[in-house]
Amino acid sequence: MTKEEMQILSEMLDQKLEEKLEEKLEKKLEEKLAPIRADISELKQDVAELKQDVSVLKLDVAELKQDVSVLKLDVAELKQNVSVLNQDVAELKQDVSVLNQDVAELKQDVSVLKLDVAELKQNVSVLNQDVAELKQDVSVLKLDVTNLKKTASSLTSDMEILKEKITQVQLEIEHTLTPTIKLLAENYVPAATRYETDAAGLYTLKAETNMMKITIERHSKIIQRLVKKLGYSSDIAFLLNPI
Repeated sequence: MTKEEMQILSEMLDQKLEEKLEEKLEKKLEEKLAPIRADISELKQDVAELKQDVSVLKLDVAELKQDVSVLKLDVAELKQNVSVLNQDVAELKQDVSVLNQDVAELKQDVSVLKLDVAELKQNVSVLNQDVAELKQDVSVLKLDVTNLKKTASSLTSDMEILKEKITQVQLEIEHTLTPTIKLLAENYVPAATRYETDAAGLYTLKAETNMMKITIERHSKIIQRLVKKLGYSSDIAFLLNPI
């Protein structure tokens, strides 16, 4: 064989070896790459799922951002409300302090009122005692007035009797003594003895008349006092003038 043939054979053998080596390498590579490809496909699926999850997360993050912005607004409003509430609490504390002062003053006023009520109760008890005493005095006065009325009626009857007696004395003086005196004046000398006797009788009558006048004046004063006390009208005024 020639060198050229040998070269051709060697080249052919090299090609075949290369082909076989390539086939073996491809088989080995396929064997080795198959699980890697499977892992890559799984990784692709996982990446696709991750992309979906990331898109979902982006949506969630966007929603969360919106929620956070809303929460920030709510927090700002809450801060404003809390400041307003703090002001209201401060005002309420002031009002409560004022109310406490008012309650303290009311308690003092109530204590003073209790003392006043206690004093009033004592005064009422004293007044009740005074009223009871006044009632007793009034009952005694009623008895006294009743007795005075009886005495006044008795004095009125006595005055009537005295008036009748005085009238009788006046009539006796007019009808008996006056004519006798005239007769004595006309017949003085012949009737001197009789005149002296009649004069003694006249003196006795005058003395009795003076005694009756004194008695009537005394009774008139008594009746005047009774009239003032009892409040009688002037319908018995004729009894008060001495005769």
